[in-house]
Amino acid sequence: MDQWTLPSPSERQEMMAAEGTREQARRVEEQRSSPRICIHANVTAQSQDNFFSGIAENISEGGVFVSSYSPPQVGERVRLKLSVDGTGELIFTGQVRWLRTEEDGTETGCGVQFDAMPATQQQQLMDLVSTLKRDPLLSHF
Repeated sequence: MDQWTLPSPSERQEMMAAEGTREQARRVEEQRSSPRICIHANVTAQSQDNFFSGIAENISEGGVFVSSYSPPQVGERVRLKLSVDGTGELIFTGQVRWLRTEEDGTETGCGVQFDAMPATQQQQLMDLVSTLKRDPLLSHF
């Protein structure tokens, strides 16, 4: 390819949107009080009205993201059971703070902020987080 052409106006707009998305993700990550760690754990959750299951994608001392096609709604209080290979089952309570949706509006997961927990439970969470492989979540940016 000896010749390069300038991007069209629509291509330039798409490139600028992608750069904005990347910068927004970096700003959100910088605001976190504790780093997110990649995790692959089965999750079952129960709210006052519903039961759902999914896969935990990442976790931190403050909460967990659960990938699910039937997540509870923002504001719902949930009781989560995480089944992690080699560590058994961990149980947490928290509140759904946000939903991830596809472009067509399909809900595909939720972010749950953990409630305050007793020291023994905090230690279990810290032990889990410290033993997980620390892959950077934004490495593709």
